[in-house]
Amino acid sequence: MYPKIQLHSGREKSLHFHHPWIFSRAINRVPQKLENGSVVSVEDAAGRCLATAYYNAKSQIALRVL
Repeated sequence: MYPKIQLHSGREKSLHFHHPWIFSRAINRVPQKLENGSVVSVEDAAGRCLATAYYNAKSQIALRVL
């Protein structure tokens, strides 16, 4: 199981159109001590799994969907 990153409500819309990037401002919750380059599960505000992605806190494009 991968660490989970939760998005703000309504910020998952781009994923429904198969866009591979999620910007940092769309993220609501990140686990503590998550390292850049980690593979994570991306969840919507209700906790539903949307995608698997690479995480990078140092970029505006914080998640890149696999």
